[in-house]
Amino acid sequence: MSNADERTRVLVVDDHPIVRHGLRGMLSNAHDLEIVGEAENGAMALQQVVRVKPHVVLLDIRMPGQNGVHVIRQIKRVAPDTRVIMLTIHDDVASASRCLEAGADGYLLKQVGPVELIQAIRTVHQGQRVVAPELASDLIGQFVTMARERTRSISGLSRDELRILEGMAEGATYRELATRLSISEITVRRRVQDVYVKLNVSDRAEAVATAIRAGLI
Repeated sequence: MSNADERTRVLVVDDHPIVRHGLRGMLSNAHDLEIVGEAENGAMALQQVVRVKPHVVLLDIRMPGQNGVHVIRQIKRVAPDTRVIMLTIHDDVASASRCLEAGADGYLLKQVGPVELIQAIRTVHQGQRVVAPELASDLIGQFVTMARERTRSISGLSRDELRILEGMAEGATYRELATRLSISEITVRRRVQDVYVKLNVSDRAEAVATAIRAGLI
């Protein structure tokens, strides 16, 4: 940002006046940011988004009336290019996941420092996402797991076939696989052949390599 005309426009949404006042103070020294409005609930936030056209909205999760997740979706409907950072006390992965899946561009905890908050606003305004460092690792792990489950669900492989693939990747023998799945070796061999057909491969090594590339195991 090179001049005042290019300042990032910020809308602050929180039902506590003291929090809004504190955020104003935190952001006041950033000459490339401008607080263009405040709101104390979701309805007011949507009105302000339409009226003042902020680049970035700082939004709490819990407010009177609509919750923050619902407000995110509404903001993204009326102003798709507006970036939303959730600023909350809720430090659990479940809350962060719900907000990010609803369209939030950032999820930060209210104990964030002024320097980190200012940089986060700049980052999301540039089209990137930010997540509280305390939650980042767990969130990444959760999204990786979710992506793998989605991949598995469309693969056409049964749960036992996926377990067989995992065992094959570990070098398990047919007898060991039979013990793990509580089925006969003959059944294991038949299911291994089914796996080969579904993955369009001809042997164990190719099956394992294909499964890894596809994110199945």
